Amino acid sequence: MTHGDEELPAIHPTVLASDQICDAMAMLDRHPDIFVRWPFPKLDALTGPMAPGNIWFVCATSGGGKTTFVSSIVDLWQLQGKRVYVMALETRPHEFRTYLACMATGVHPGDALSGQLRTLPDGGAQRELLKAELLSQGRSPFVERVMVSGARAINMRGLETGLKEAKAFKADVVIVDHIDHIEGDEKKTLYDAAKHVNDGALRMAQDNDLLLVFTSQLNMSASKGDYLAKFLPPKVDHVAFGSLKQRNATGMIGLFRPMRGKLYDESDEEYQQAVRAARAGTGDVSAMLEPNTMGVSAMKLRNYGSREGAKALLAVRHGRVLPLEERDQWATAGRYPRKMG
Repeated sequence: MTHGDEELPAIHPTVLASDQICDAMAMLDRHPDIFVRWPFPKLDALTGPMAPGNIWFVCATSGGGKTTFVSSIVDLWQLQGKRVYVMALETRPHEFRTYLACMATGVHPGDALSGQLRTLPDGGAQRELLKAELLSQGRSPFVERVMVSGARAINMRGLETGLKEAKAFKADVVIVDHIDHIEGDEKKTLYDAAKHVNDGALRMAQDNDLLLVFTSQLNMSASKGDYLAKFLPPKVDHVAFGSLKQRNATGMIGLFRPMRGKLYDESDEEYQQAVRAARAGTGDVSAMLEPNTMGVSAMKLRNYGSREGAKALLAVRHGRVLPLEERDQWATAGRYPRKMG
């Protein structure tokens, strides 16, 4: 120590240990309602509940279902009485609210957002249904359970402002869709900016006991030329800046589309030919996927590492993600019942 340096205050090891032990014991006594569970039993059983102070990532390709997944869980969580703060960076706030209205009414978000409703025979009735649902979002209990931020991009200051709002809102969970919408900084590389935001998010989550759920984009350039690759379970190295996100994450899950199995009247060679044609782009890619089904793979589970690589299946109906009931896990698209997954 050089002359003039101030000595750090001495903390006796017993005092330090006592504080840490008390915190650990208090954590063990937390009420189950403090934790947040995925509103899909199969997925919840796979990952376990999510605790305040954790960061979770939901990863998918562009157009791979991130916003559909997020709007579905927001709707289901608010029905459970959870308070959810949303930074919908990939869509404008009013568009995200339209997604939420679609989740509640069963109207397909694509029809609502593309103007297609005006061409449908019952489109007028569906528009009125959506308008009534949108109005209900400004009333109790919805307005006390869901808050949609007006932020359009992320930087450290914007994230801090958003999390302060979320804390004041008493949010059970904060959703950022998606975390890769990082505002540029000419003084930093994109990697440095992403590291700054992700590391800062972890500190703020822990310091404020906030559960953060970030969606993240997948980079599938390494799979160029394979038209099926974008639908398969993702790997960590597909995630934009995946190594720094994996380091901070309590959990990381990936969205994918399950491939169908062999049809009963299809030989092994015919099936393999169909797979090869789909991969090459010369065949019908969608015909090789299970319809109305979303898969979720466990990419990282800090609390249950032995489950990494395991998968859960969810149903997709009218642009809404729902639990896949046991009876629905038997595929019918193949002209005979067979277990999926």
